[in-house]
Amino acid sequence: MAGILRLICIFLYTPLCIAEEVRVLPQFYVEYGEVVEGDITSVTIEGVQIQREDRDRALIVPWYAIDAWGSGWQVPPIFQGIAKNSRIGYARRIRGDLSGCASLYIQVAPELVGSESDMGREIFSGLLDEALVRGDFYDASVAYRCYQLSLGDPIDQIDDRYGLHIGIPMIPGSSSDHQLVDIAKKLAEFDGVDMKLIRRLEQISDNSFDDSPHSELLIKERSPSAWQTILGQDIYLYMFSAQANPDPDQRAEARRWLLSRAESKPDTWIDLWCRLAIGSSYIYESVAANDESMCSLGVIHLLHAIVRFESEYPMLARVARELGTQALIEQGRFDEAAQLFGGMED
Repeated sequence: MAGILRLICIFLYTPLCIAEEVRVLPQFYVEYGEVVEGDITSVTIEGVQIQREDRDRALIVPWYAIDAWGSGWQVPPIFQGIAKNSRIGYARRIRGDLSGCASLYIQVAPELVGSESDMGREIFSGLLDEALVRGDFYDASVAYRCYQLSLGDPIDQIDDRYGLHIGIPMIPGSSSDHQLVDIAKKLAEFDGVDMKLIRRLEQISDNSFDDSPHSELLIKERSPSAWQTILGQDIYLYMFSAQANPDPDQRAEARRWLLSRAESKPDTWIDLWCRLAIGSSYIYESVAANDESMCSLGVIHLLHAIVRFESEYPMLARVARELGTQALIEQGRFDEAAQLFGGMED
């Protein structure tokens, strides 16, 4: 009798052991065909946290990297839009469609401001690349600051000595339809670091200089910032003063400082930035004073930016071309616009 009971117990217990051995874990198919398998410990806007049996630390798989999932698991409804938009946006970015990528990333971005995660780094890196191609320096500054807050790796275009992103000068961009304004508001709420640069870029792009600080205050102010050194702030402050100071004498003083910097750093990005700001300043001056000669002076500096720097900095050279073309067309100098700038198109 005891033997029969032992056999019955073994018969009943064996399926339980087998079930434990063949327990199906959730599977996620990520980039390059890799399969990540393990217990899901949490699901957030940053992705799915998975505890793998062979690892001590949990792995967070970002939404943009998940191609598919198996084992009957479904994305919680609250994250379905994030998962879809980030994944499709990532695929578009990989194939070079930055505009299509940004249109999806921007829907995810507001909730990731300040997130120290792969999700935040990817989303804001994509928005930064697209803003630079579009020539919208306001949006680029917002995206770059958010990328920094996500603790992203250093970007190639950063000048370590000045603490500046070479691709984001303080000049009007080719787009005044800033797409990251709502994200900038989130950034201002989250981040205590100086937001003056972003506000000043918006002023320059929108030609709204009524509340511009005086040059003396601009030059003296020294607010701590994770993205600007003292040297970098000087360049930004003089660029802003040259284009936005309500006092023409202060604008002229700023142009002299910028020209001196350009001549002391020839054929560098500093030279390029200064030429762009001086050109933009003279064009603004020509409108305020109704003086065509001022416009011509501005055009000369913009031509410097194109002829000398187009091969190394094509995006900034394109912005210089757009500024010069627009300035001449607004004065009715159509032939000059075509001759000086139109003829340089590839």
